[in-house]
Amino acid sequence: MVIEVTLDGEHNGLAIERFTKRGPLAFLPMGTKEGVVIWTFDGASFQETTSWSDAVLLENLQRAMGYRLSRFKSIGKRFQYPLTMSWVEAPGKGSVLLIGDAAHGLHPIAGQGFNLGLVDVAVLRELFVDVSLRKKAPSELVGRYMQLRKKDIDYMIKLTDRLVGLFCLDLLPVNLGRGVGMSLCEHVPFLKKQLANRLMGFGQAMPKKVVGEVL
Repeated sequence: MVIEVTLDGEHNGLAIERFTKRGPLAFLPMGTKEGVVIWTFDGASFQETTSWSDAVLLENLQRAMGYRLSRFKSIGKRFQYPLTMSWVEAPGKGSVLLIGDAAHGLHPIAGQGFNLGLVDVAVLRELFVDVSLRKKAPSELVGRYMQLRKKDIDYMIKLTDRLVGLFCLDLLPVNLGRGVGMSLCEHVPFLKKQLANRLMGFGQAMPKKVVGEVL
């Protein structure tokens, strides 16, 4: 479910993701007091949410998100989409190439589908300006692209799928382990930086455009 919301105070550009019993919940800032909430549910919980009034949704949203942000003031439009994980095993053939969401649809947890799409574009752009490939057939460029991107895409598909499973388990030992792990990432800068870099794709060779180098 995607929900437009307004806060009673400024969010200062802060984005938050929480993992609730119903499913992952994220707030993405827009404007000064506005934002969008993305809340994912399992099938049974989703059916229940379709009958919620704005007042009930607002109450449940506040309870689930807590008060790290300002209080939620109002609910705007809401949109509901079914989630399915999908990807194309071979996104390129001949001179045809699929990238971004056309090639891989991931769970929105941690926003990794968008990150993958950005790197897809950056890699393809770098290949287009590569002098050594200018006289090659389009199929060779497509093959080179798939060679460069396959490992990262496969890794991120598996990671997001496992994260959803991990954070949806409501078992005491798992809850304790999650809590310790999240606390360590929050309070140990080295771990936090390593995790952030890996999720942004910096654990591998990256396109020059992504790391700020001039092509």
